[in-house]
Amino acid sequence: MKRGTLLAAKVAVSLALLGYLLSTADLPALVRRVREGDVLLLAAGVGLYAAMLALSTWRWRLLLAAQGFPASLRALSASYLIATFFNNFLPSNIGGDVVRVRDSSKLTGSTTTSLAVVAIDRILGLSALYALAFSAFVLGGSGVVYRGMELLGGGAILAGMILGAIGAFVIDRDFNRAAVYSLAGAVLSYFGFIHGAKLGIGESVEVALGYVLLAVIFWGLAQREGVPKPAS
Repeated sequence: MKRGTLLAAKVAVSLALLGYLLSTADLPALVRRVREGDVLLLAAGVGLYAAMLALSTWRWRLLLAAQGFPASLRALSASYLIATFFNNFLPSNIGGDVVRVRDSSKLTGSTTTSLAVVAIDRILGLSALYALAFSAFVLGGSGVVYRGMELLGGGAILAGMILGAIGAFVIDRDFNRAAVYSLAGAVLSYFGFIHGAKLGIGESVEVALGYVLLAVIFWGLAQREGVPKPAS
């Protein structure tokens, strides 16, 4: 009975979100663009997106296995698809991460461990984006003007060191030091040393806020784990 009620609630929420999305979309224009588009390019795009989902799920499985928690690829794929749904239809992608942490916590028995694995997964994904961002930043004078990638590409070497350190400390479950390096990333971003085209005050405020949020999360994990603060 409880299982059936939960399934009905999930279906209802999914239909409500889809209904809201369709009500705000220009469906005739969407159908017209699909008909006028290149079918081969559309098929290639769908194939690449499916491959990206498969690789992301496989990477998540490897990270869990590295922590000593082998998981079924089928179960992780189902969880990842649900998380992707929430990422696409909610205002931010935090909802999808919450789904992944919740589902993997059933396997690991620890919300902290599951959250750390998802954080590392995010950092690894960001590292791949950095390669594209740095290329876009270098080719900025040749017509490549993607604002988000240009932001990430600014100070790529130093930013890569910061993110690498954060990732290493999370793997070692030293969340206090991960929080310290996150705050360092926030300060460097705010003054444009990383994620900025030039030095100045308030150059990359949105990125700095992201680092601050990471610091808060890591500090909370450190308190939950009872890890002693490093000596200054």
